[in-house]
Amino acid sequence: MRYVRMRYIVTFLVLGIFFSSCHFFFSSSDAHESNESEVCQEQDSTAYEILFWQEVSEEIRRVLDQRVPGERFKVRGKDLYSSVLLPNFYWERSFQPFWFLGESPLQKALEFHAFLDDLVYHGLRPQDYHKEAIEALLEEIALEEGALNSSLSFAHLDLLLSDAYFMMAAHLYHGKVDPDELTASWAIRRDKPELALDKKLEKYLYAREVEDLFSIFYPVFGGYGQMIQEAERLFAQKDQDFQVVIQGSLLPLRPGDSLGVVLKIKEKLVFMGLLKEENIAQDSLYHYDSHTLQGIRRLQSRWGLIADGIVGAHTLRALNAKVKDQLETLFVNMERLRWLPREMEERYVLVNIADFSLLLVEQGDTTLAMKTIVGRNYRKTPVFNSTLSYLVFSPSWVVPPTIMRQDVIPAAARDPQYFSSRNMVVLNAKGQVVNPQSIDWLKEGMRYTVRQNPGPQNALGRVKFMFPNKYMVYLHDTPSRELFAREERTFSSGCIRIEKPLELASLLMADMPGWTPEAIRAAMQQSTERTVFLKSPVGVYLYYLTAWGTSSAQGDSSSPVASSQVGPSTFVRYRTDVYGHDAEIFAALRAQKTIE
Repeated sequence: MRYVRMRYIVTFLVLGIFFSSCHFFFSSSDAHESNESEVCQEQDSTAYEILFWQEVSEEIRRVLDQRVPGERFKVRGKDLYSSVLLPNFYWERSFQPFWFLGESPLQKALEFHAFLDDLVYHGLRPQDYHKEAIEALLEEIALEEGALNSSLSFAHLDLLLSDAYFMMAAHLYHGKVDPDELTASWAIRRDKPELALDKKLEKYLYAREVEDLFSIFYPVFGGYGQMIQEAERLFAQKDQDFQVVIQGSLLPLRPGDSLGVVLKIKEKLVFMGLLKEENIAQDSLYHYDSHTLQGIRRLQSRWGLIADGIVGAHTLRALNAKVKDQLETLFVNMERLRWLPREMEERYVLVNIADFSLLLVEQGDTTLAMKTIVGRNYRKTPVFNSTLSYLVFSPSWVVPPTIMRQDVIPAAARDPQYFSSRNMVVLNAKGQVVNPQSIDWLKEGMRYTVRQNPGPQNALGRVKFMFPNKYMVYLHDTPSRELFAREERTFSSGCIRIEKPLELASLLMADMPGWTPEAIRAAMQQSTERTVFLKSPVGVYLYYLTAWGTSSAQGDSSSPVASSQVGPSTFVRYRTDVYGHDAEIFAALRAQKTIE
């Protein structure tokens, strides 16, 4: 535990302030030689102990009884956060203090203070949880050894520790920021079971260290632990950060090149933990060798780039990612992990919008991974969850109103052959097919419905995967297969185009007799739609993470939600904030927030 770092722990060890000894109020020099005197002294010491703790309890009661209506509880003029949990906790304990039990009564307070310092690695601010007041009281108690008025300090410290605990546990479990208050929508259900924070405190505080107590509130997915480790590493490097400057005319750099800047690249890879220092050969400092190639490929993989070892503009941007920016990205995504449910279905589909990826997870194992194409910045794919319940093979496509207004009508007004060249028909309000050339599209276009028939040109491809939602978003095939080769894939109008529709359909329908891959392929080649409901619907989660911890065993496009692996081969992946959502969350994390 890091609490041994605190500057005043030595003071407490020297003072011997605790009540496990009968010398709390009396110096050992006053002890009498006779057994009778020792018994009297022990009796007097015990009496003083009882009196002391009575005074502590009375002060706790006074603080909780003397709240002004409409105001918060206060300790030494400082507002407490909890208005319900805190008084209930002490009322049930008859106002007895809680944090000073055991043979070393201040040990838990010291551990708690140390964990307050470590909150920075979680993206939370220690000062938001009474850090200064707790630290001042610990120092005050050290200076008041043997003084009866230190009972006030113990009472106030107990209240502050409990209040800070309730706030910290709530923020680590539910998140500090309420996603419903953000501009960017986050509509994934938050059906976490409510925790009896007071009962958790009573059950676990004296059974484990404080840091371990708080770990029960962390997100359950494996990525969170790696992100804490990454934050610790980055904090240690903040003052040593540097940039690699390469003239544009020298890009791209390729394996085998020899340039002076290659040494800087090697040094930055070592700094980032992607290359071992001993692998920088002294006889080829400026040569782009095989070790450097491996380091660049690791960098590219962790930033979602094509791992070809070629140093272009995107790879240079990843190489020069500032430590400060990486920390902010980490903290924003640690908060997002807290917004996720604690449990998911046995089978579920994960779409990380910022990673352009989809995973199918079955009983904790990733059984399918693929690339996706998501919404453009002005037609963002929303964040939400639902249940994938049916598929439509050989689908037709009814053009949504937004696409109709912004794309189809202007194009139809320019090109009389627009509809026929795309296998589209135009329907009036009665569902009758009409000649598109008889319509003044700029004036009357929104009165009509445009439908694209099944076929190779259909915008939805050969199959779509449906899950009820208010956004009219779904997964679907696409005829534009070449777009999956791009690194950044924001080309859709909000729905998610998927790379491997046949494979996904085959796995989702594996428990449905007759639906072999061949039968599915045939259903995808028909001229009319066919809707098929799944025997076993699956959860689907469209979420947005720009950083997460993972294991090298999970592949290049893995997710913390899909695995809980933690080990020496774990690391953090980063992605570009394509929708610009991160800044708002980081600003909200910096703000102070109350509960209840």
